[in-house]
Amino acid sequence: MSKSVKRKSKSRVVKPTAQDLSAVPARALAAELRRRERRVQALQARYERFTARATKLREEIEALGGSAGRSGGKGATGASGRRPRNAMCLVDVLKRVLAGDTLSVNEAAQKAIDAGYRSSSTSFRQIVSQTLSGSDQFERVGRGRYTAKRG
Repeated sequence: MSKSVKRKSKSRVVKPTAQDLSAVPARALAAELRRRERRVQALQARYERFTARATKLREEIEALGGSAGRSGGKGATGASGRRPRNAMCLVDVLKRVLAGDTLSVNEAAQKAIDAGYRSSSTSFRQIVSQTLSGSDQFERVGRGRYTAKRG
């Protein structure tokens, strides 16, 4: 047998909506505007301090020969942050590599890299596999083996 306990509900202060602003005294509105202006000024001052610190840190990093931010420097993962630019898309490189030849996905990926295709992907082999299986430019001739379609 448990006792039921009645709890008093806390009355919440309901902020007026835009339609109810006519009911808010002008003094309260003016006070709210002043409060928000002070908050904006405080945040702007804080932003300026952080910006100045960041500028000093960037200068110190660059003085030591590094680069700061996402401007091509290496992050915590070691990735460069910029995508490599290739003269040809992966499909075109694979068509050239597989022309008149049958290769496995691993061999095709390695030959694409040997042909000068650059990728910063840690799973480049999977990208090649998806490209070979998903494109109508290639023909599957066996399990995991592909060739370029003639045409």
